[in-house]
Amino acid sequence: MKLRSYKLSKEEWRIVEQLAAVLKIFKQATFFFSGSTPNLSKIIPAMDYIDKHLASGSWNEKYLPSIQVSMLIRKRLLNKNYNATDHSKVYQIAMVLDPKQKLEYFQSAGWEESGLRQQERLLRLNLIEHTQICPLTLMIMVNRNWPCHLFQAQIP
Repeated sequence: MKLRSYKLSKEEWRIVEQLAAVLKIFKQATFFFSGSTPNLSKIIPAMDYIDKHLASGSWNEKYLPSIQVSMLIRKRLLNKNYNATDHSKVYQIAMVLDPKQKLEYFQSAGWEESGLRQQERLLRLNLIEHTQICPLTLMIMVNRNWPCHLFQAQIP
């Protein structure tokens, strides 16, 4: 029978097993974002997590060189897309308004104080311009010590 010619070699099975392990994180991300409550402010931390996974894997000698290179190429593409979020007001505002994130995400990501203040200023200007939110309420929402979720109903 000619089907035996399609039988994978041990080396090919090794590649398949390693690819399956590497791709597992993308499967998890797909299920996470396909859930009933996807959230814009969860995208950037998820991208950070995937980026770390790809970075560590691309240097991990347990993977074949071809798998390592594939992970490095995928990491570069992810970073290209990730960098687009730096210029997206929507992503930045979503991160700051998330009651669990606020400005803490940017602090943990190593942003300088001037960048944090810029994020807060961007949020204030955009929300005041595009909504009828009271500036005092906005100040309370951005402040990490106040429960933001109590004020979300005021945002259209």
